[in-house]
Amino acid sequence: MPSTPERDGPSKWLEPFAAMFWRIRVQSYLLVLALVGLVVQGFWLYRLGTRASAHVYEVHPDGKATYIGDRDANLAPRPMEARYVARRFVELLYGWNSSTVHQDLAEVVSMCAPAMAGQFRKELADAQFVDQIRRRAIRSEVAFEHLEVLDHTHRQSRVAVAGRVNIFPIDKYEGGPVDSKPFSVQVILAAVPRDPDLRPNGLEVVRLVKQDVPSEEAKP
Repeated sequence: MPSTPERDGPSKWLEPFAAMFWRIRVQSYLLVLALVGLVVQGFWLYRLGTRASAHVYEVHPDGKATYIGDRDANLAPRPMEARYVARRFVELLYGWNSSTVHQDLAEVVSMCAPAMAGQFRKELADAQFVDQIRRRAIRSEVAFEHLEVLDHTHRQSRVAVAGRVNIFPIDKYEGGPVDSKPFSVQVILAAVPRDPDLRPNGLEVVRLVKQDVPSEEAKP
């Protein structure tokens, strides 16, 4: 009776290749696991990075920064964000110098809603404000005395800002101001979709209401 070939294991010709294929398979599994680990690690690094970049700070003139909170694209603006945007807007509007007034006012316009931005550009052009400031060779500093969120909803905020604008010669950083003017305004802000570049706080200025300021003579 003819003998049947054995089938318990690979033949002597296939045995070396089987071992090699087994090593390749193990190496492939390890490579896949390593790739999965890299993807998971990258995802968590991305999440940490986006969370870190979503922090909102208020930077003070002395260089100190106050943490306000985290920014979320689907989160309605918070009162502290309205306070920060209003302060920043007024600081750029009244605090400038003859060499940077054009850039400062351009940023002011960029913080406004389209209708207000158009009106603001027209008023600045009609008054030739930038040319006048450049010719005077002055700089101004804003001294805030009052900053309060008067009204805040998920659609609109109203912030009262008051203080003084102190004016100095642009080339002198010692001594008192050559002029000092009080101001009191209400900044009306509208909630808009958050944009990382233009509207990180989800707010834009729609109106600026100037309040009456008592004259120096009328003060007690």
